[in-house]
Order: sequence, then C-alpha cells, then structure tokens
Amino acid sequence: RKHKVPLIAAAAVATVAIVASMLFLRPQPTPTTSAPAAEAVVAPANAEQTDSGVGLAVIPFANMSSDPEQEHFADGLTEEILNWLANVEGLKVPGRTSSFQFKGKAGDLRAIGERLNVEYILEGSVRRSGDALRITAQLIEAETGFHLWSETYDRELADIFAIQDEIARTVVTELLGKIPESGAANPAAVGDVDPRAHALFLEGRARWAAGGGVWKPAFKKFRAAIEVDPRHALAHAYLAVVGANAIANGVSFPGFERNREALVTRALAEAVKLKPQAADVLFAQGRVAEMLDGEVGRPITNSAIVDFYERAVRANPRHVEALFSFARAEPSPEKTIDLYEHILEIDPAHGNARFNLVIALAASGDRAKAGAVARQSLTLAPDARWPPAVAGIQLGDLALVGEALFADWDMTDRVSYQSWLCALTLASLGAAPEARFLFARTGEAEHPPFNQLARLNVAILEGDREAELRIAEAGRQLQSPSNWPAAGLAHALIRAGEPERAYDVLLARRPVLAEGKVGASTEWGEVFSIEIFTAAHALELAGRR
Repeated sequence: RKHKVPLIAAAAVATVAIVASMLFLRPQPTPTTSAPAAEAVVAPANAEQTDSGVGLAVIPFANMSSDPEQEHFADGLTEEILNWLANVEGLKVPGRTSSFQFKGKAGDLRAIGERLNVEYILEGSVRRSGDALRITAQLIEAETGFHLWSETYDRELADIFAIQDEIARTVVTELLGKIPESGAANPAAVGDVDPRAHALFLEGRARWAAGGGVWKPAFKKFRAAIEVDPRHALAHAYLAVVGANAIANGVSFPGFERNREALVTRALAEAVKLKPQAADVLFAQGRVAEMLDGEVGRPITNSAIVDFYERAVRANPRHVEALFSFARAEPSPEKTIDLYEHILEIDPAHGNARFNLVIALAASGDRAKAGAVARQSLTLAPDARWPPAVAGIQLGDLALVGEALFADWDMTDRVSYQSWLCALTLASLGAAPEARFLFARTGEAEHPPFNQLARLNVAILEGDREAELRIAEAGRQLQSPSNWPAAGLAHALIRAGEPERAYDVLLARRPVLAEGKVGASTEWGEVFSIEIFTAAHALELAGRR
C-alpha cells in the first residue's frame, strides 16, 4: 500500500516547501537611513505612539524624463523622502513595501488612504536631463483629494539633498505646524558626497529594493557611484550586500567573475571605515556574513551576526530588514511574534514578515489569529496573492487558498508564482488536465530553475518517469540554492524504484542526515523538513527503518 501514495501529494508538499523557501530568501526593500539610537531594540506592539500621529503615505514619484532609466532615480529619491518623514515624531508613515505597491496607481487617493489607514498622501514627479532637475511635489488630503500644498523645484543635481530637505520640512510644517526636534536634521543625509555619486546610488538602491534577484544592474550602479566618489559609504555597503547575494546564489556577471569574496570583503571594510555606526553598514555586515556562511533562510545562531543586526536596529529602529533578520535570530516564540508584529506596524504590506508571523502564530497554537493575519494581506497587498495562498496551504485553510488564488484570475494569469500554485492546488484536488495546462504554461516562463520545476510537475502528472528523472537531474546541475533540485531528484528516484540513490542524493546535500540528531530544534521553520521526510521515506522503502 505504501507504493500507492498519491504522487501529486508528495509533489504538493515539496512545492509548498519550495515556495516557503522563496519567501524566506527573496530579498526585500531595505531602508537606507539612520536614526537616533533607541533605548530598546523594539517598542512594544501596543505602544502608545503606534496609535497616535498623523498618517501620511509617500507614493512613488512619477518619472517624467524621456529616459526610462531615470525611473530608478525617481524611486530612490522617493524612498529617501519617505525615510526622512518616517523618522519625524508625530507622523505615521507606512514603509516602502506598503507605499510602493501603488507605483503608477495613484489615481484613487481615497482607496490608497483607506488601505494604508492614512489621512494624507505625498505624491509628485521627477524630470531629469543631465544635471538639470525639475521635481514637483503635492500634499493631498486622501479623503477629499484637496491639495494642501504643491511646489515645483527647478534646480541642479547638486541641490538634491537640499530639495529633499525642503520638501520634507514643508510637509511636516503643513501637517504638524512645526518641525519637532527629532525631525530637525535630515536622517537620509549620507555626508559630504558628490551628488552625482548619490544619484547613482539612488538608482542602484531602487533596483535592489525592487527584488527579483536583479543583482547585475544594482551592482553596476553601486560600483559607478563609488568610482565617482569613493567616500559614499552606503554605496560600498550595498555593493558588498549585492555581491554576497550573488555569491550565495551562484551568480556571476561581467565585472564580478573573479576574486568575488575579496571584492565583497574590501567593499564592506571601506563602508565600515567611512561610517562604522550607520544602520545600513551594520546591517550590511550581518547580511554579508550570513550570505557567505550559507546561513540565509535558516534561524540565525551566529552571535556575531545577531549582534550586527541588533546594533543596526538600535541605530535605526525602523530599519525593516534589520528587524526582520533580528526576528529570525530570536529564540523566544513570544518575542518573535512581537518583532514581526512591530515590523507590520511599520510596513503593513511586508509579505515576508506577515508570512513568518502566520507561521509563528500557528506554531504557538493560535491558528485563528494566524488565519486572520494571513487574510489581511489580501486587502493590504491585493497584487501579491501567492504569499497568503502559501499561508493557507500551511494552515490547511482551503478557503483562504481559494480566495487568494482564484478570486482574481487576471492576476493569476499574469504572475508565474500564482499560476504555479493554482496548478498545484488544482492537481491536489484532482483536476489534472487543468493543472497540466497551467504547469505547462509556467514551464515556458523565462525563470530558471523555476520553469524546470514546472516541467517536472508536468512529467509527474503524465506519469513520464523517464522525463521526470531527466528534468530532475538537469535541475540539480543548475546548482540552485533552493532545495527543490535535490528533493525533486530524490522523489523521481523513489518513483523509479531506486530509494537508496534517492537517499544518497539528499545525504550529499545535507550531511547532517547521517548524524542521527535531526529534530525539531534543527533549522526550525526552514524547508529542510521536506528533505528529512523524503530521506525517511527513501530509507523505509529501502528497508532501513
């Protein structure tokens, strides 16, 4: 009977684990400001300041330049203004992930205000031609659409810091009546650096923050910024972060093929020399160490890495990615939940923090709250439906899965991850022809090794063992950092009647399997669990109980 386990069910479990790994590993936008040191690492989730203040959303400024490349400059400028305003006492400013989901969608201001729970919206546009800038900013009441203030700045690139400062100060004055002490200095200031270098840095940061593994263009911009002005500490810091990400994911590109670790180490050392106490430099030190040690996606146990993240949070309590990393290092389940809730107070649409909070709540036994938190993302970030879908699968909540994946078919039709999950869900429910169609279409996407996994799913559905083995072996040759190639090949070998080889494949990836000490305390919350289950199944089939 053990040979008659539904094959697609095994594939479903593996795929869910893989998607979970993508959620943990996918880079998220990182604020690049520094703020005064805090007395505590994180404020309590119910602290009074989270319920008071004026709500203001900063929507990405539109690129009005003829060069589409300047869109990244506009995004970077927007983020710096957002971070300036977010550090002003008395203002509640949603983080980057929450605000940037409305990029190019600023038409319905009332809907934006309701979704982000803010009363006011700052929007604008940027036109750049060489060193000439025209920046327009508008402060609008979300409920009525009434313009409280509007200004156009015709300046030179050399005035970029002054323009940011002037816009932010004017907005604060309009909303609060005065500049409070905590907002008297621009927290986005990076020191006395060449504005041309900073413009390149803004473009690189915007590319990096957009996610999706776009390392090459971000790396190129950070390197160009350093060539213009070697004093730009944050350009050095994020050059190191991007390089470490590329190394961890086995990616090379022109200018980053040789002596890669040495290049990353030098860049990080230069950032530390220039700005040792800056939140972003401290964050970069932790992230680079984590990447080069191969620890990303697992609970953090290295005390030196934890210390970097903790110091980054103390330097800037709103540094979302430092907070997110620090939460992964927290051993207390209660404090972990508090940290994820605090991140969502700052940036409600932060998908990774919300997903991890769902898992932490479920692990604590509060599955009702976990489901409610997962459902909130459908309202807060309706364009990102696959994270709540995965959360629904983890919780066994088929209604949430259906609502996330099938309520907006147009979105599912456009997003490969979502289409893939739809196919998986349909297959698990027995709708094999429909699932095969979606898997096949996803397999044509330009997203290796993702498209190979979709082809593997097609082979499984069609019962083509030869094709399954061929695709799984090819996937392993890609040396992907995710766990699917090893697990996929192991599953294929089990179905081909070779459980001993299946176990050997997993053992080569996870030598700890042979130590006999694998348990719940090993890499808690990490997708290693699917490999443990697969290895156990392979050993059982081989008669090695």
